[in-house]
Amino acid sequence: MEFIYCITFPKTGMKYVGRTSNPKKREYQHITALKSNRHPNKRMQKDFNKFPQEILFEIVAEVPCVRNKRNGTPEQFWMKKLKTYDEKYGYNDNDFSVLPMRSEAGLPCKKTNHFKH
Repeated sequence: MEFIYCITFPKTGMKYVGRTSNPKKREYQHITALKSNRHPNKRMQKDFNKFPQEILFEIVAEVPCVRNKRNGTPEQFWMKKLKTYDEKYGYNDNDFSVLPMRSEAGLPCKKTNHFKH
């Protein structure tokens, strides 16, 4: 089994959705990276630096290891549900897997900064 997790920044309400087979290890990796100012998600790091805080790490779903690309992945379902593909609500906006969601919402592609995907 794998787990879909959500990281929430309580002071801003911003969220990040991810997937892991080891939630405790993944939570530790995120927290360690943020506290040492080396998290790969630059927007998340910037907000953490601006508003140092404890983050909330929660498991939102348990899923089988098989990924069904035809109907989207479980993390894409949660990104869409929580709108983390939109920079107003979350930090998944630079992930290539969210490009269709950004397109549907009329948001520009962050990688190329245009609307066609």
